[in-house]
Amino acid sequence: MRNRQAKTVLMAAAVIALAGCGSSAATANSTATVSAPTASAPTAGTSSSAATAAPVAAAGSGSVKAACPSTAEVSSAIGQTYPAAKQISGSGDLTCTYDNSAGNVLVVLFAAAPGSTGADLKVAMDAQAKGQNVTDNAVSGLGDAAYEFSSTTSGTVQTIVDLLAGSEDIDVTSQASVAQTEALAHDILGG
Repeated sequence: MRNRQAKTVLMAAAVIALAGCGSSAATANSTATVSAPTASAPTAGTSSSAATAAPVAAAGSGSVKAACPSTAEVSSAIGQTYPAAKQISGSGDLTCTYDNSAGNVLVVLFAAAPGSTGADLKVAMDAQAKGQNVTDNAVSGLGDAAYEFSSTTSGTVQTIVDLLAGSEDIDVTSQASVAQTEALAHDILGG
């Protein structure tokens, strides 16, 4: 369990660094990945942009087929216009980063998490929320287990919804409301 928590913190730091590259200092994205192969997973592998959902065979191993949501799906759920995602895949993970002209960054991360449980996800999200001085909340009806929290930094709302679906951890980090971010998570799961 401690090894999973250490990997969670390392993966979170990597996604924060990745998302921070395309955003202002006021927008720091984070994630609470339950289990990830390495801390460098989001920067390893290949990178591309796609206007529509493009499955990446190397990403994820759960019941959900890892693919970046289409720009139409993202824009509809989040209520903001986004260009095609920048995709980075490697080590069984897929990171989809959307960065719009308003400087709002949206990150969807698919990570293989075999053997992870809802309790593991809760521990990871508790740690992330505590780091932001907020509490996380369970989200019913979303995957096998799901948690969310929002924080405000320099006037910018940051919402994280992290869920387990089979043996896949899916994290959605946005600068949108909890309802909008949860709507995108539901869309990713197909309903």
